[in-house]
Amino acid sequence: MASNTISSDKSVAKGHAQRANLACVGKSTATLPVLPNVFPYNEMLFRNILVLENGEHGLCGVKSRSWNYHYRGPILLYTSKSRMHFWPADRYDIELEKGMLGAIVGIGDLVDVREFTRAENVKMESMFNKIELSQDELRRFARVGCIGGKKRSLVDITPYYLGFFFKNLRRFGSPIPFNFRRGSIRLDQAPISLVVDALRKIRFDLKLAA
Repeated sequence: MASNTISSDKSVAKGHAQRANLACVGKSTATLPVLPNVFPYNEMLFRNILVLENGEHGLCGVKSRSWNYHYRGPILLYTSKSRMHFWPADRYDIELEKGMLGAIVGIGDLVDVREFTRAENVKMESMFNKIELSQDELRRFARVGCIGGKKRSLVDITPYYLGFFFKNLRRFGSPIPFNFRRGSIRLDQAPISLVVDALRKIRFDLKLAA
């Protein structure tokens, strides 16, 4: 794994928080973390397809990941150009628009990172694969933590075990091209100057972030 990979180390997260706080006072050197995802999952966030209740935070947009992250606050959402998942795009009739790949497409406040419950894992599978489940089916599948039990024959896309929970999700008016670093990295950093005009247009106030 590359040495510049962001781990779950709290000191790394603290550094990100300090850089994000600089953005609030308008420093030109300030940066924000950039979280990548393949098409169409960012668009599924903006369309309120991937949502779960999360305690005091209420209804949140949610991504699944296999790694922990202690940072909380504003985070830029990047759509990768390396590959795409056409299955959920076809299911939800999401079309790939010009300029969407290899670009920062929006922002949100990361408010929580935690492991999914079994019931939440089932809900994530149902949302990824657009499978309608009755309450009885949800309860039955929640006992084993996945749709279809051990065979898993009913789903094509399964979530990772950790949820990244977002509030205040906003899509930018136009995607912003960004050269995400190559290699096995989980996050990158982008200068505030790259997205400041887009933030102003959607009236996203970084001071509101935790």
